[in-house]
Amino acid sequence: QNVVGIGTYNFYGGTLNNSLIVGDAGTGLFANSGGTHNVTGDMILGNQATGLGTYNLSGTGSVAVSGNTIVGMDGTGYFNQSGGTHTTGSLVLGQNTGSFGMYNFTGGVLNDSIIVGDAGTGVFNNSGGTHNVTGDMILGNQATGVGTYNLSGTGSVVVSGSTIVGAFGTGVFNQSGGGNAITDNLVLGDQATGSGAYNLSAGALSANDLHIGENGSGVFTQSGGSNAIASELFIGRNTGSSGSYDLSGGTLSVGWAERVGVLGTATFNQTGGTNQTSELRIGGSGTYNYSGGALTATGGITNDGAFNQSGATTVNANVVNNNAYNISGPGTNTVAGDFFNSATGTVKTTATTAVFTGTFTNLGAYVSDPSNNYFNNLIIQTTGYLHGGTGDNFFIADNFYNNSAQNTSWNTAMSLLSFTNGMDTSHDYYLTGVDFGASVAGFTNNYAWGTLQLDAGNNLNIYGTALYLDMVVLGSGTALNLNGVHVYYNTLVNNGGSWALLNGGTFTQIASAQVPEPTTLLLLAIGFGGLLAARKRLFNGQRP
Repeated sequence: QNVVGIGTYNFYGGTLNNSLIVGDAGTGLFANSGGTHNVTGDMILGNQATGLGTYNLSGTGSVAVSGNTIVGMDGTGYFNQSGGTHTTGSLVLGQNTGSFGMYNFTGGVLNDSIIVGDAGTGVFNNSGGTHNVTGDMILGNQATGVGTYNLSGTGSVVVSGSTIVGAFGTGVFNQSGGGNAITDNLVLGDQATGSGAYNLSAGALSANDLHIGENGSGVFTQSGGSNAIASELFIGRNTGSSGSYDLSGGTLSVGWAERVGVLGTATFNQTGGTNQTSELRIGGSGTYNYSGGALTATGGITNDGAFNQSGATTVNANVVNNNAYNISGPGTNTVAGDFFNSATGTVKTTATTAVFTGTFTNLGAYVSDPSNNYFNNLIIQTTGYLHGGTGDNFFIADNFYNNSAQNTSWNTAMSLLSFTNGMDTSHDYYLTGVDFGASVAGFTNNYAWGTLQLDAGNNLNIYGTALYLDMVVLGSGTALNLNGVHVYYNTLVNNGGSWALLNGGTFTQIASAQVPEPTTLLLLAIGFGGLLAARKRLFNGQRP
């Protein structure tokens, strides 16, 4: 028949050519297990609000629809496919407001373009079939539309166009297995009213671009599986949009660039998994929270927003920081690359050990509160400064170039500066400081340090005018090459052997100085031997 209102039609073989409504106002079932079914025009399952229509396709059956397959026009529709082939122009699940359509796909082949939740509610479950989408896949098309696609098991979906999750409505894509290959873009939250979510726990996903929050809101949650983006990842792309990526497991790889916060607001939370990209760019309204897993950006990281690093993690990238870079928490947090902190940038280390394996160039603020800070080469330009206090330690494995003109912002008068066994045993220290003679006035706004320490067997070449120190700790066999610099100190500790002063200059104790005591007390309390051993581990192949 052309209309199945109430009842069942079982189709076992042969050829059937017709138009078809299953469940017009009542309940209908069409079962095709081996026939060739050609539908002229649209196939409708659940036509009117009271209609309930079901189509079961199994075995070697096939159905070809010249128009569209509408599962839930105004009523309720189910399409169950465990085998065979279904080819249609467009597959719509839940077309009108109040309708419901579900497609259960456990085997066989489906060829279509697809809307899941047009103005109604649609659900697509793919656990074992091969779904070929010509054109776009849309979940949650109109403002009232709610669409969900569940991909699991051995199911696969191949989209020749784009997948839009939350066009004007609400869309959710749950992938716990199988493969999802998208030729063009994956978009979550396309229009201003659109809301899209993608949950990846297992399986493989690939697309050209990934847009999380195009004009609306989008959330991508990855706890496993692989997400391979050939070109770019955008989070919060346009004005008014918002997006987030939560990575706790699995692998994310991006061929060109990850852009967190383009014109909208964006957050990337990485607590585990692997994030590998060419470039990572964090916009002014973007935040990257990195507390676990692996992060590599072969083309570098540019931060104009906020980058928060914790959890004993390693950033494998060169970094340019133009805003806020925060390192905090127990353990050793490493930046394995060169670090450039611009004049608008602030680096803040809080209760942590921060390690910078490349050259650190500072044109802005570096604030330690309190932390251990390890550098190979540290370069401070005229606009840059360091700020620390009691318990803030700065370790230099190679050279320290201080060209700062920010004497009123600089504050290390109660901090430790240590030149360690690392890249070289001969270190250059270029300093800025005014000579006030043997007076406590030299400790105020004058680049003074609480303690200067030189590891055993190391030489320190000092260049500049004057250096003020509360304490000097010299290891055995060390040499200070003063090069005409006047060094003023309160306390000298000869930590085990001979040391030498070379190349002129003066090394003068301030006999009656009223210099702050906390650094002296701290070193005495913890013991020099233990402190020295801890400092030597980093650049001899160990982490502190």
